[in-house]
Amino acid sequence: MKLKSIISKINKNEDGALDKIKVTKYIPFSTKRAIVKNVTALSTYMDDDIVSEDASEIIIRGTGMMKNDVILEELLIFAYKIAFLTDITVDGLLDEDMVVDIEIAEQAYDSMVEREIYDYINEQFVNDDIWELVRYEVSQELEINNSVANVLKTTIEELVAKLPTQEEIGQLMTQIPSQLDGLKNLNILGNKSQKTESIKKD
Repeated sequence: MKLKSIISKINKNEDGALDKIKVTKYIPFSTKRAIVKNVTALSTYMDDDIVSEDASEIIIRGTGMMKNDVILEELLIFAYKIAFLTDITVDGLLDEDMVVDIEIAEQAYDSMVEREIYDYINEQFVNDDIWELVRYEVSQELEINNSVANVLKTTIEELVAKLPTQEEIGQLMTQIPSQLDGLKNLNILGNKSQKTESIKKD
């Protein structure tokens, strides 16, 4: 059933417009697991530094911690519920890889909440533990990634990544003799003693 058709019937005050919506009473475990994993992966993110396009400066300094976008989380749960719990069709809401079109989801969310369609669906679905499972999965992900041990591990890995490689060290070693020769040619010590003598005379 097209969402536009349902909205049209509600706007015309047709009796029983919501009763024609079919709501699944149970989601297969494999589908539920995919929904929980997708919502968790898409709504959590690392709060890293935001740098300029040429990477020359930091525009906004991040915390380096994992965060959760609760607004996006709510929107994703809504989109998956509509797609897998009901016979409502929202064109372009999900692609074949279960990726949600955020703009379309926002429009559908506003339309369905405003007309109490989403409330009706949630009331019909009695085994609704998806939100609870997502909350648990997100909390676990944040706890693991933001633990002291993991933060230290990540920091050390970043520092190690910045160390010169064996090849770079070898190149530096070969350059040292020529650099030393250049310093000798400058006769730095002689200049220093002359400067000292001139100071004493004054």
